[in-house]
Amino acid sequence: MVSSGKTIVLMRHAKSSWGNRELTDFERPLNARGKKAAPFMGRKLSGHDLNISQFISSPSNRTMQTAKRICKEIAYDFSKVLFKDSIYQASTKNLLNVINAVDNEHDTIILLGHNPAITYLVNALQDESYITNVPTCGMVSITFPLDVWRDIGHGKGILGFYEYPKKYSF
Repeated sequence: MVSSGKTIVLMRHAKSSWGNRELTDFERPLNARGKKAAPFMGRKLSGHDLNISQFISSPSNRTMQTAKRICKEIAYDFSKVLFKDSIYQASTKNLLNVINAVDNEHDTIILLGHNPAITYLVNALQDESYITNVPTCGMVSITFPLDVWRDIGHGKGILGFYEYPKKYSF
């Protein structure tokens, strides 16, 4: 099968709760707004008609809860989500290493993580538009005219969609 390039959807977790000060940052759950925004954005993602073949996520509680809600809306088996410790508190370089290690059989993936790394990576991978901040539950697609994930790097991508809840008066 000949690939027509690689597409990545970079996504930030939905809005999380700061209500319980006894929880570590890693343990923080989604708040009510986040629980509503994640399925809403999953439906928006589904409307882009992408064939997501791999979903990679930070293992934090809020990213896991976001992933579960997104998976339900895009009909992706949550048990197949690949949780990578290296995405939590990652640098742009760490996230790029995760992307570069993706098996080439996958043409379209989701990487779900945290700011500031998600925003930094969006801006590093494409030169078309500067995005100041990917908001909670925001997602950006970037397509690369490449057939090999390890070749993906700075400025090589083409910006696709940029979606976030408040764009829809959410």
